[in-house]
Amino acid sequence: MQRRSNRLLEKYGVNSSVTDVQLLNVGSILHDGPEPRKKKARGTKRKMYEDKESRAETHRHVKKTRGTDGRFDGLVEMPLDVLYEIFGLLNPSDLLHLARAAKALRGVLMTRSAIFVWKLARSNIEGPPPCPDDLNEPQYANLLFADNCHFCLRTPSIVTIVWSARVRCCSKCLHRRFVKVTGNWASDTVRGYPEMVAQWVPSVKVTQKTGVQTIYALKSIDRIWKNEYARIADCTDGTTKYDWVTAKLNERRAIESHARDCNLWWMKMQPESDTHLLVDRRKALVIEYLKELGWGEELSKIPPLDNSLENDRSVISICQQEVSQFGLSIFRSSLEEVVQDFQRKRLLQEHTILLKYREHIIRRIVAECARVLPVAHAIYPPPSELFRITTEDPSLVDYSKEYPEAIRVTIPEIALRWQKDIEDKLRGLITSACPEYMFDPSTVLDLATTFFCCDNCDEVMRHDHAMMHGCATRIHSYLDLYQRASSEVLQGVNWNSGICIKFRPDILQLITRVVELSGFNPTTTTAREMDEANPIFECVDCDNIETGRATMSWATVVSYPEHSCSRDTGNGLETMNLKVLDEQEATKVRERIIEEDARRKRSPYYSNYFCRHCKWSFEKPCNFSQLRTHLKTVHDIRKPRNEDMAFRHVPHSLPVFRLWPPREEESDAEGLSMAQGI
Repeated sequence: MQRRSNRLLEKYGVNSSVTDVQLLNVGSILHDGPEPRKKKARGTKRKMYEDKESRAETHRHVKKTRGTDGRFDGLVEMPLDVLYEIFGLLNPSDLLHLARAAKALRGVLMTRSAIFVWKLARSNIEGPPPCPDDLNEPQYANLLFADNCHFCLRTPSIVTIVWSARVRCCSKCLHRRFVKVTGNWASDTVRGYPEMVAQWVPSVKVTQKTGVQTIYALKSIDRIWKNEYARIADCTDGTTKYDWVTAKLNERRAIESHARDCNLWWMKMQPESDTHLLVDRRKALVIEYLKELGWGEELSKIPPLDNSLENDRSVISICQQEVSQFGLSIFRSSLEEVVQDFQRKRLLQEHTILLKYREHIIRRIVAECARVLPVAHAIYPPPSELFRITTEDPSLVDYSKEYPEAIRVTIPEIALRWQKDIEDKLRGLITSACPEYMFDPSTVLDLATTFFCCDNCDEVMRHDHAMMHGCATRIHSYLDLYQRASSEVLQGVNWNSGICIKFRPDILQLITRVVELSGFNPTTTTAREMDEANPIFECVDCDNIETGRATMSWATVVSYPEHSCSRDTGNGLETMNLKVLDEQEATKVRERIIEEDARRKRSPYYSNYFCRHCKWSFEKPCNFSQLRTHLKTVHDIRKPRNEDMAFRHVPHSLPVFRLWPPREEESDAEGLSMAQGI
């Protein structure tokens, strides 16, 4: 359907019912007009001089205009379908020139209905990437095909294209609008926002005449990001910061991926004789080879300020000569190793950022566990373990909210959830250490024969103490990627990741013999039953004429040989010579052991106290003198009682008491009396 055709015919006095043959002369009607006026003969110089003043007065208020106003009126009044079809045969650069030639054409080309025209024009060019989401079609055409600087609008001989910033820039504007990246420019302390985001500031690498590459970053984006992060820096909602970081990373990764495709297309469009782009072309072929190997997604996450791949020795060696498929296959392992190394660093950064913005919620929950749970033998997860279980089971904590709304369940439920998880791991330690040992999983941890040991500190402990043992979450050298981030932020790792908590078969044999000597069944007797009976044992081999007989409680037997007779004799725990004391001697020993234990707890080196009233020094227990000072100054308690203090972890083992006289002196006395009787 034609647009405005009848109006044009009526304008020039043509009947709308004329035949097609008569319409052939419409062109002449449109362009023909009255005959041009003949030029008057020029007068003499004197006459021109006399009339100069009068002519100047006549034309003083007449403005002479230059431009294209009115020249494209006939073109704009053509039917739109015809006009669009003509425009679709042009190149995007031609459309840009037309849009800048006249306001009427600009009004036609800059409408939403003309988007398909720009797409058709771009399809006439070989291989450009599709238009990204952050640009419209005219903006994208201006980025690809314009020849002027987008800042000063000049058309210099050399224009640097910053694909990630979506601008073309001359050398003067490059130094004015961009900043040189040197040293620790992207660090958190320098930029004012996370380094992981600062590495994605739009930047460009400029090769100097000396061959050295210099990186320039866009100032405006850096300033905008710094202000945005400063506005949420004082906010206690860590999730807001994390969401900001995640959003920026996702946004910039998409833009950088498209920018790399644009740069690759642009290099292909340049003439082969351009030696300045030779190395860049070869590096692009290496990137394409890695994408074919399945590393495309990981390559899209490499920030523009990371030069680890480009500066790798393998990449440099490949780019020094003509790139071939055979040459790439030779360096395949080293190239993949570089990408894998970057992947490990990226995952560590992401995990560290996640931990930093969740740390305050994690520590609040841990402190609440310590406050709510019972004082004696409280079992709850440390910060590193709390983060692990809440990550594995998001139904426990919603990190998108602030504390306490983030907690979806009660504090005891979180502690119970972690306790069951660690108990399953303890049962797994028993099974792996003693495959032939048959036990009931529901009761094995409560049995008197179940003890665990720590390889770091040689402590033997019950299962409840093993769950809260400090060495179990202590930082060690064999850390995986995620635990390394946990150690940096939360100062701890996953429980028993260092495999220091173990179940030893020799300790099982020893404690089984102890229970049997006490007159109980080792397969059913619990630790509580043994504590109620409280049998006292003597290590016969440790009898000493200077110190006396080594007597101890039943639970101390498993930890005592680690530093006494087994080392002296070189024998194992199974050869330990034990004897159960009679009730008269056992009663005496029990009283003395209690005294020795009380004396040990008052030692300045025994740091296991915390305040029962306010939970002071719960995370870092103190000694008795420090606790007494706290009770006196804070709670006005002059004489602390047992009700005022509590222990962080009560060890199961009690001190060894040396009973007098030694067994050897008793034997000598009996022998002497027998000799005198003879």
